[in-house]
Amino acid sequence: MKIKKIKTIKNYKPFQDFQWDCLCKDKTGRECSFSPFTVFFGENRSGKSSVCEILKDLTGFQRFEGDKPVLSEVELETVELSKNTAPNGKTYIKRNISTKTYRFEQGKWDDTPKEQKHILFFDVDFIDKNIHSHGTISNIQGYHTQNAGNLIISLDAQANKQKMDLSEKKMALSQFESNNKDILHLTVSPEEIVLFNKYKSLNKNQKGALAKRTLSEISDQKKDKDRLTKLLNKSAQIAGIQTINQLSDRPQISSKKVYIELFERDIKKTAGDGADSLIKAHYEQHKSFLEKDENYKRITDTKNKNCPLCMQPLSGATAVIKYYRQVFDKTYENEKQKYLSDIQNLEQEITEYLTFITNLPEDVLEAFSSFEKVNQEFEIKDLYNIDEKISYNKKFEICSKASQAISILQRALQQLKTLEKPKYCTDSAYDELNAFFVKLDKLITEFNKFIDSKNQKINQFKQKYSVKRNTDLEHQKVNNKIAELEGIYAFVEGERVEQIKKHEKVKSEKEKLDQEVDLLEDNLEKYLSEKIPQSLIDLMIKIIGRFNLNFTLKHIKLSPKTKEYPFSFRIYDKSGKERAFKQGLSEGERQMVSLAFFFALNENIGDKKDVILILDDPITSLDAPNLKILSDLIHEKTKTFGQIVVLTHHPLFYKYLSKCENPNPITFGIARNREEFGGSFIYSDPGFDLLADVKQCYQEMTEQAKKGTLCLEAIALKYGQLLRLAIERFIKNELLLWNKEDNFTQVTDNLISGKGKLIKLNDTDLERIRNIYKYCSYSNLLHADKEIPSAISELDNHIAEFIKITEKVY
Repeated sequence: MKIKKIKTIKNYKPFQDFQWDCLCKDKTGRECSFSPFTVFFGENRSGKSSVCEILKDLTGFQRFEGDKPVLSEVELETVELSKNTAPNGKTYIKRNISTKTYRFEQGKWDDTPKEQKHILFFDVDFIDKNIHSHGTISNIQGYHTQNAGNLIISLDAQANKQKMDLSEKKMALSQFESNNKDILHLTVSPEEIVLFNKYKSLNKNQKGALAKRTLSEISDQKKDKDRLTKLLNKSAQIAGIQTINQLSDRPQISSKKVYIELFERDIKKTAGDGADSLIKAHYEQHKSFLEKDENYKRITDTKNKNCPLCMQPLSGATAVIKYYRQVFDKTYENEKQKYLSDIQNLEQEITEYLTFITNLPEDVLEAFSSFEKVNQEFEIKDLYNIDEKISYNKKFEICSKASQAISILQRALQQLKTLEKPKYCTDSAYDELNAFFVKLDKLITEFNKFIDSKNQKINQFKQKYSVKRNTDLEHQKVNNKIAELEGIYAFVEGERVEQIKKHEKVKSEKEKLDQEVDLLEDNLEKYLSEKIPQSLIDLMIKIIGRFNLNFTLKHIKLSPKTKEYPFSFRIYDKSGKERAFKQGLSEGERQMVSLAFFFALNENIGDKKDVILILDDPITSLDAPNLKILSDLIHEKTKTFGQIVVLTHHPLFYKYLSKCENPNPITFGIARNREEFGGSFIYSDPGFDLLADVKQCYQEMTEQAKKGTLCLEAIALKYGQLLRLAIERFIKNELLLWNKEDNFTQVTDNLISGKGKLIKLNDTDLERIRNIYKYCSYSNLLHADKEIPSAISELDNHIAEFIKITEKVY
């Protein structure tokens, strides 16, 4: 059970109309609740005890006496245990956590928590009932010693029986250790434990297969190690590895339309219509000869009387020459020259393409040769594969067929120069060539991607191994892997598995005996700590010993005939002299004895996580060092108890408690207020960070201006005094180490760091601090009457200067 909220208190003592959800919120506006460690601060008569009285009545610890609240609501977190059955049939306990609000109205609670008396209170009533009343201890039945004795009952016979059981069990354990000394002393390394857990279930055949596989892995790793060893001396060469060039794109050829036009083109020829049919027949018969080497020009251009070709007289061939000149006029000459030029261009195009196709397989082989050479030198994984080489060589055999088709086209073009049309199907031949071109384009693209993938492996290899440190790291990694594999092989092949199995079995049996011994010891310790009065005194002495006190306690042993079990003790100083409880101890010392009894008594509780400790003004008179020790002692209890709640009116004690960490407390205040304003109320205490608050000056001004509530006079007074206090704390705590919250050992330990902080400030900084402090103490009083128009900006300048100085130190 845990307390979550005191939701409502109406008309009970100083509380008139308190609502938790209205007032208990943090800086973000979120509603707060009790935590495992909760601390309240409130002055006397603010209502701390009233809160405790409500909780006492709710839990049945102590009923209301006299006044009762008109309305009170308390929210508790409860835990219910239920038995559940798992799918495997096993039974387990499930914890169901829920919250419930308990309402007190018309003189009674609407319900009561099942966990009655799970809250233990330390307050004036506890002290008055169990320890002393105003310094007086009474042995009368129903008073202090009798009441305390009822809390701790001793049964010595049962303790002796448990001691005997424990002794017998220890003897059995000792005999077992002696009988199994050798196997228990077997040394098993953590690495062997890991291997054992992994391979303990393998049979003989599985072990053999594992050993064989491990040897193979060792061999592979050693090869890799040799490879890396070679690479260690080749860092510079690796950096210079060149990537392989891709294949160039194939040359482009003219369109099919161009080729068809060329093969079908006719050169313009003209001849007189009136030419003799015999002359025409003669021309057709000798046309090829005339066109060859331009023989016609030698006839038509000659000025000799004889034929330049056959040396026969031309006197009777006038009509023939005239016909030749008509056929082979200037237009024909121009068209013929263009025709021959076009043929030459296409021949050049085809020749270039044929050269590209012819060299392509060699380029592919050259690329594979380059990969093979790099791989032989540096052994780059997956860089060169003979199967890939064979595959691509086969794919590029298409170049041979393409070359044949191109050669046929090339010869056809050459025949065109004779001005005789060759028998060549341009349309189908071009389509056949184009089909080769498409396949080659795809193949070139594919092979270039292949080259790019190999180049990536080269670049990755260079990036990884061109730096010697990277190679060293991988080399070490391989060495470690080899050592690991060799360890596995040695472990599996040896007899360690059986040895460890036996060791684990004997160890398990010993652990079982150890657990039985531990259980008996725990039961005996629990019994003694809960029941034997001397055990409680020892705990009290231990607790008191933590404080700076000069006395101790001694238990008063009881007579064997005594049927009651009162608990009593005496006080002795360090010299052994007895001291009276009332006159011999101060008020603070008596409070410490009461607290020691309370904490020692609570150590006997079994399940502390279900218990709440509430301390209502546990201390009123104690010096600062002991206050700090007490706050630490209370905070330690948060580790063992479900919830700790402290209510105090002592400012320094509250400060110590609020600074505890892990867990950090949630802090609340209880403020006294007039009845007409609702009476006392609880609120969330956010703490007070001076430097952070000083920095909020202009932010608060802006926020107030937005709300229409800005009062510069109030801002000047507030932040002027905050700045003054911040300067005082900075000088005392950071520069001079006058922090009385720390014990002197911590102060001396901080001397060096404190000196270092002071060195960080120069004389100008110290002078500025002095002037700012003077400003806060005197000039700031003038702001409220607006005697200085620039008061706010002056204050802001001082704040900025001070923050800049503190930043040098922190």
